Amino acid sequence: MAYNLFGNHSGPGPKADHAFIADLARRMDKLPGEPFIAFAAGGFDWAESGKVASVTAEQAAELSQLSQEAPRRDAGSGSLYFHYTDDNNVKHTVWYADHVTLAQWIDDARQAGYEKIALWKLGGLGQETLKELNRY
Repeated sequence: MAYNLFGNHSGPGPKADHAFIADLARRMDKLPGEPFIAFAAGGFDWAESGKVASVTAEQAAELSQLSQEAPRRDAGSGSLYFHYTDDNNVKHTVWYADHVTLAQWIDDARQAGYEKIALWKLGGLGQETLKELNRY
């Protein structure tokens, strides 16, 4: 399970990053058989009030329209993140995996020798993500 490095148990950050995936792959080398590496689509929305909500990539993209800034891509994870303020003047930070992120994570797994992947929570995948997954 290569996800929830950050999530509802923590402050803002990516579900996974390249170092986390590489470390997991090294530890998996000891497992018998042909193990899968599981990735999670979507992300989380952390409110300044302390509330954390799971979001799909589509929901995150919609929320990004409330931001004064374009989503930025984190080099260490490939994930997108942005900040916005809701109608109640509560500040939020959103991190999520889009099709580019998932492609990078799948490539990380393949470079580590793992061809088989699983994807958690298929609902809410955008068309670009579905196209990207069809490449594999």
